[in-house]
Amino acid sequence: MTEINESFGRVAGGAKFDSIHTASVLYVGTDNKAYFLLPLVILAAAPMFSHGTVKNSLSAGMPRTKLYVSKLVLGSVLALVMMLFYMASGILVATIFRGYGGKPPAGYWLNIVKICSAQLFLLLALNCVGTFLVFSTRRTAAVISVYIAFCFIPAILVMSLINVNADFIRIYDYDLLGNIRKLGFMDALGAADIIKAFATGAFYIAASVIAGIALFKRAEIK
Repeated sequence: MTEINESFGRVAGGAKFDSIHTASVLYVGTDNKAYFLLPLVILAAAPMFSHGTVKNSLSAGMPRTKLYVSKLVLGSVLALVMMLFYMASGILVATIFRGYGGKPPAGYWLNIVKICSAQLFLLLALNCVGTFLVFSTRRTAAVISVYIAFCFIPAILVMSLINVNADFIRIYDYDLLGNIRKLGFMDALGAADIIKAFATGAFYIAASVIAGIALFKRAEIK
C-alpha cells in the first residue's frame, strides 16, 4: 500500500498531460468507470423484464441459462467498448491539446495492454454482479440501489473502522473498485497483491454467475 501511495503521489504531483503520459493518469480513474458500467448493465438485460419480452424468449424455447449468458455477454461487450473508448478518447484529447510528448518508452504499449486488461477483468466481474442483480430482482430501481451500495459500502466501512484499527484497510483487498484502482499501479504491486486482485475478481464472477443462473431457473416470470 505504501508503494501505491508513493506512485499516486508521483502521478498526481507531477503528471504530464500529453499523449504519452496521460495513460498513467487514466489508470488512476478507471475505478470510476464502475458507475458508468451500471447503465450499460441495465441496458443489456433490464428492458426485457420491464417490457415483458422475457416471456416471449422463454415461450419460444430459449433455455434460461442461454438467455442469462447472452445478456451477460452483451454487458461484457459493452464494458469492453466502454474501456476502449475511455482510454482512446483520453489519449486523443491529450494529443490534441497537449501534443504527443515524444517517443514512447520501451514497453509502453505492452504496459497499457497489461494494465487495461487487468482492470477490464475486474470491470467484467462488476458486470457479472450487475447482471446477477438484474436477473434476481428484475426491478431497475432495486438494481441501481444495491449496485451503488455494493460499490460504496466497502469504502465507507473502511473509513469508519480504520481509526479503530489500521488493519481494517485490508477490507480493500476484497473490494472490486479498490482492486481496480490498485491495478492502475501494477508495477508497484507485489505478485501476491496481483494474484489476490485476480482471485477476488474470479470469486465474484463465479459466485454471481452461478447464483444468478440458479435463481433465474427457479424464478416465476409473470
